[in-house]
Amino acid sequence: MYDTDKHALSCSRDRSFLCWDLTMEKRIASRTLSHSGISGVALSQDEKLVLTAGQDGALHVWDLREREAVFVLNGAHEGECSCVAVPPRFGSTARRTDTFVATAGLDEVVRLWDLRSVSSAPGASAQSLMQLGGGAGAASQVQAGLVSTGFGHSKRIGSLCFSPDGSRLVSTGDDCNICIWNTTSI
Repeated sequence: MYDTDKHALSCSRDRSFLCWDLTMEKRIASRTLSHSGISGVALSQDEKLVLTAGQDGALHVWDLREREAVFVLNGAHEGECSCVAVPPRFGSTARRTDTFVATAGLDEVVRLWDLRSVSSAPGASAQSLMQLGGGAGAASQVQAGLVSTGFGHSKRIGSLCFSPDGSRLVSTGDDCNICIWNTTSI
């Protein structure tokens, strides 16, 4: 949901995500992955980018002005990347969080990424906030953006949510556990 409450995002395992105009009650944009379903969707703090968690284990970043993803973080998770979350816009944490993203998946792992680090990794080029260059350097670029990893679930993680100040991250899983992570130490 956008801050204005006029637009909303939805996603589906049919490989697509949709942007809706709630005032006009119609779809205003849609994007489709070529080979993988979408398990989760989030909106960047500046409301310019859409982030999707893919069944292929990748995190995709989309600019709605473009037809294709502007950034793909392949191998974000082993197996399906089931959910993605972005800290609230007005966090009061000491760390800058406007480029932080949390992901989780079938591999029972929570990961915190700094997409600015990925976009500035060797071999990558920056467009707007982030755009990843393809090629053989992809594995090192994935590691460059990983801030921390959290282990605590014994089954698939189904949802993530940041606290209002961005200092905590809550994960829930099919193991019926709720984990609360300190984002400065996971």
